[in-house]
Amino acid sequence: MPRAKSASPGRLQIDCPGCNEVHVVNIAGGHPAWSFNGNFERPTLSPSLLVRTGHYCNTPPVPGNCACDFQQRFPDEEPWDWPCSICHSFIRDGRIEFLADCTHVLAGQTVDLPEIE
Repeated sequence: MPRAKSASPGRLQIDCPGCNEVHVVNIAGGHPAWSFNGNFERPTLSPSLLVRTGHYCNTPPVPGNCACDFQQRFPDEEPWDWPCSICHSFIRDGRIEFLADCTHVLAGQTVDLPEIE
């Protein structure tokens, strides 16, 4: 089974076990773009993949107006289950190496990429 698949022309999709969601990267055209070894069973991407959500999108991080305090700001709204996070990794030979700056439980670990349908 493949561990990566084409999301659309020039884009590659992987399932991230740290975020429990799909990450999509440009591999042809677009900016930024990653190099891809062409192997869907054992993908390698370069450079590292950095995905930031919520207040981590700012440098330096700025809390407020993001998922972290959504319920506090909007107590009558449906809960928003989209945490502010950082996922920083190297994807090499079908494995994903999570760097120490990740905010999820797999920070600092290297695991196989899950198979993707």
